[in-house]
Amino acid sequence: YPLSDHSQPARYARAIAYYRASDLDHARAELDSLIAESPRNAYFQELMGQILFENARAAEAVPFYRRAVEYDPGQPLLEVGLARAIDAAHGRAGTDEAIGLLQQAVAREPDNGYAWREMAQARDMRGEEGLANLASAEETFSIGDYALAGNFAERARRVLPHNVPAYQRATDIVTFATQRLEQMARQRGGSPGH
Repeated sequence: YPLSDHSQPARYARAIAYYRASDLDHARAELDSLIAESPRNAYFQELMGQILFENARAAEAVPFYRRAVEYDPGQPLLEVGLARAIDAAHGRAGTDEAIGLLQQAVAREPDNGYAWREMAQARDMRGEEGLANLASAEETFSIGDYALAGNFAERARRVLPHNVPAYQRATDIVTFATQRLEQMARQRGGSPGH
């Protein structure tokens, strides 16, 4: 995409390239022009939020992510980005909103390990050890690390009340992870953990 190409795809590609090369000023200039032309494009807003967030400017990133979620609601990628920026910008004070966004994201994409990792961090910020461990179990389970998933789920079970859905989910993860590890061991001709 030569500089003479002023189409939206060319400017978007250049914004990403500048961002990848850590040239924040040029990346922002390209995105500013795109946002001026198409202010309701959620992905222009999201990229600006991502660039700001990854350059330690989380508070500045939040409004861009917020607009992205507003302009294209129900997109887990956007919800997770906003939640991450809110947590980084506001710490514990932002976790209620962040957890709500993350719950929406994982309801649509239950195997979204990235969303579960962010959920674990938000729960940990709130001091919710059991729910943080359960979210870590969900994350590691979603990427197929069954041994670690079982470990996190067991930790969650130690502190969660037995009569809540989160405890039952932790139990389910322990059961399935154990079964999966045993199955994998049989396929290898050994025993779990060997």
